[in-house]
Amino acid sequence: SMDHWVVVCLTSSDTNRTGRVERAVQELAVAPSDACRQVKFVHITACAAIENWPVEQLPTIFCYRHGKMQHQFVSMPIETNAEDLYQLLQAKQVFD
Repeated sequence: SMDHWVVVCLTSSDTNRTGRVERAVQELAVAPSDACRQVKFVHITACAAIENWPVEQLPTIFCYRHGKMQHQFVSMPIETNAEDLYQLLQAKQVFD
């Protein structure tokens, strides 16, 4: 539904750069909390999502709601874990 948040994680073959954030998104996607179950978490290869997206800007996460991008996190710290990501999204009211 358009009311629900969709969190899009841009991925790459450079797992040193994006692997931790990809795992964090995956952990939140399967988290048992009601808050996380209300959010759709998806992965897409950066080059498939946005042609010529610079690898240096990965990890990148986009947050959509009501059919529009609401938040974007570009060049995230590569060591971001699930708890860090949860707090980041919570600060943007993604789980409200």
